[in-house]
Amino acid sequence: MKKLRVIVPVLSMLPAFAIAANLITNPGLEQGSFVPTDWGTMGGGTLTYLQNQTSGNNCHTGTKAVSIQSPSPFMAGWYNTNFVPASMGQTYQVRAWVRSINFDSDDFVITYFEQYDAAKTSLGVLCGTGILGSSNWREISDVFAITNPSVATVRVFFLFGRSATATTGQAIYDDVTLELLSSPPSPSAIKAISHVGGLVTLSITNPTAGTSHSVERTLDLSTSWTTAGTFVATCTMTNWSQEFSNQWQRGFYRVTTTN
Repeated sequence: MKKLRVIVPVLSMLPAFAIAANLITNPGLEQGSFVPTDWGTMGGGTLTYLQNQTSGNNCHTGTKAVSIQSPSPFMAGWYNTNFVPASMGQTYQVRAWVRSINFDSDDFVITYFEQYDAAKTSLGVLCGTGILGSSNWREISDVFAITNPSVATVRVFFLFGRSATATTGQAIYDDVTLELLSSPPSPSAIKAISHVGGLVTLSITNPTAGTSHSVERTLDLSTSWTTAGTFVATCTMTNWSQEFSNQWQRGFYRVTTTN
């Protein structure tokens, strides 16, 4: 009696939209007593945890914010102490609300995006564009792409900087956000196999459109892999089929990119 085994892929229904998660802990700076929870300082100067403030004045929302004055030697600020898992190919957006008071012409606020390896050793900093001048509350935004394969985690710094001249300016930060915008696509994978008579069909997900892929086969995993066929993907889900003269011949399959 012939056997028929069919494995049917089950596709989950995804929502039409999703809200990106904020990867900053205590982003509104509302948690904490003498210092905000999960926040630290960098550099010298007067770095203050502002409390019991009025929304729209010395805090953007809520009642708390962080302040930087007299940055020493030339830059100081606050950073979220949480190490956020990250990897090459990912893109992040950093946003923060900042109020800049009594800025000199060369005073600026800027975002640093520091990258670390698995041992939490710094691999260097990516700098935001920065903004100059005094202003009431305004949102600053930067996008950072990770291109170093050794990156394992990241942290974000919110800074007030000056040039050689002293400054009486003050920078106040509140309501910060770190969001993952994109990740590298998942590799092509065989999600299902159906075998009807002498025809085997593979359901392959996540192939790169326009790229040539190779389907490889081995009889028992102890022998070498051989190419069973190739295809050029046109969408994110495709089927590939091959007919065998011996319909009972067992095989193991994998899919690879050929260019």
